Amino acid sequence: RRGKATAFPEKGEWVAIHCGSNLGHLNNRSTMEKIREAWPECPSDEELKQGMKSLLGFARFVDGGCSMTSTECRQDPFLQSYPCEKAYAWKADGVRAVPFQAPVPYPKGQLQIWHVTAEGFVSGSDKKAFLSMVPPAPTAGGGG
Repeated sequence: RRGKATAFPEKGEWVAIHCGSNLGHLNNRSTMEKIREAWPECPSDEELKQGMKSLLGFARFVDGGCSMTSTECRQDPFLQSYPCEKAYAWKADGVRAVPFQAPVPYPKGQLQIWHVTAEGFVSGSDKKAFLSMVPPAPTAGGGG
């Protein structure tokens, strides 16, 4: 969920998915029970904690303005599983997310949104050097 709407290019945009350091969801027993019911393969709490403050993979997002009051968002069990003050949700396309082989810690103080191109990250300080640390993964831009 995001605080404001975001416009993505017509074909979508690959964005690196990160896990911050907020334990709010993990410490909410009711939320985690719902997540594990819908996702039986969900990693253990300890494994999830090990992935904090890291980039986890890529997904191609196609809609950055899904209003939380829309029918689609009100019917989404994950979006409705916990209270959140954010007004918008982002929607990924049907292409499977591309996970890294292992979480990749990101430099302290970096942006929360990691826009990705074939040359590396689009914005922020020198993220090309950081990208060289990312473990090999299938090409994120496959299929356009």
